[in-house]
Amino acid sequence: AVTGRMQAYGKPRHESRLTRLTQPALKGDTTFTVEPGLDWVEGDRLALFPTSYKFDAWDEVFVVSYDSETGTVVGDRELDFYHFGRETSTGDLYEGLDIRCEVILLTRNVKIFGEDIDSWGGQIVVGFFLDFDMATLEMTSRYGQLYMDNVEVYNMSQMDTFKAAIRWENNVQGHSSVTNCAIHNGYSWALHVKTSQNVHIKDNVMWNFRPVGVGVQTSNNITIDGNVLGKVVARTTFGGQKILDKEAGFSICAYHFPDPCTDIHVTNNIAGGIVYGGFLAPAHDCGEASTQTVFRGNVAHSSQSTSSGEGLVFFPNTAAPSHGSCFEASHFAAYKCSHSGVTSFQKTHKTVASNMLLVDNHFSLAMLNICPSDYAENEIVVRDSSFYGESISPDCPQDGEGGFCYKTVKKGLLVGSSIREIGRAHV
Repeated sequence: AVTGRMQAYGKPRHESRLTRLTQPALKGDTTFTVEPGLDWVEGDRLALFPTSYKFDAWDEVFVVSYDSETGTVVGDRELDFYHFGRETSTGDLYEGLDIRCEVILLTRNVKIFGEDIDSWGGQIVVGFFLDFDMATLEMTSRYGQLYMDNVEVYNMSQMDTFKAAIRWENNVQGHSSVTNCAIHNGYSWALHVKTSQNVHIKDNVMWNFRPVGVGVQTSNNITIDGNVLGKVVARTTFGGQKILDKEAGFSICAYHFPDPCTDIHVTNNIAGGIVYGGFLAPAHDCGEASTQTVFRGNVAHSSQSTSSGEGLVFFPNTAAPSHGSCFEASHFAAYKCSHSGVTSFQKTHKTVASNMLLVDNHFSLAMLNICPSDYAENEIVVRDSSFYGESISPDCPQDGEGGFCYKTVKKGLLVGSSIREIGRAHV
């Protein structure tokens, strides 16, 4: 437990956050191509994201060799799935959106590894408590501050608990910063911020957690920027309970909805290969799309569950009084989501989605309003957004031999509203 100040700094890795495939990588290949000039070496651990509707079409390899002049990687095993690549970004086709396969580096030279005992790894807990000295009868406040940069955190978090690999709990003083770290392969959540404040989470890569990647609950002054999250899967221990588990990549003030949060900023993150939804996040005030930094610049893809698969589920923030009459989400992109790129199903007079870029999803956008009262006026507004059907990333590659073949009808809008007040809203 961190109740003082912990600092850990590793060696920076060039482009440690992510690179992308510059050519398609085929199922069965042991080589693939990324950008040249990286500092990858033999033994580095890599993860390749899915690029399809099959959310679990991912691969993980160790580097045998890397040619820094050509960008050619030789891995230690054959790839299980096809991954889309292109020499240049697809931004020229989709208004700046790059849908090439992300490849992330999971290795750092400073390592914090948990011991695997009955699926209970370690955890880093940053907290606050009062220390009472029996000898002097004095009370001392102790609060944690965590500063980590370029650290590898492996096999941390504890199955079927909220005990994430790194968590902040009741830490209402001090500041923390976690940047450029590789947090991977745990049995529960990657990061959890609960009833805490002043936490900065930036440019990290996170891989293979369950059933939530990053969670924020009842907190304030939290910045989550530029992170890459992949392979968030369902719990294997939850089956047979005849209820739906709560799952998401980034669950922002959503797990115990309604959950009032203030001064939360979620920007420029990527969530790919996620069970249920890439992002569950509160909306911003209506009319502030051009300036807001509550939720902006995020991208989700390849999300799927038994009967769903969302890029973004957005909802009113109960800390914002105006959201009962109008709330808005904006500046978001999604592709290859098996249900919808963006969805909302809330009790309100007005829901707004703006500046959305939605490519190759089953539904681009699905929004339903619940009337606040019987026959009350309500409105759904979609503006300044772009929807694309098929993309150049194939649904059935290698003539069906790429490890998946998932074909679906691509649709634009699904909107509707009740005319009478019905049950509670849904997140």
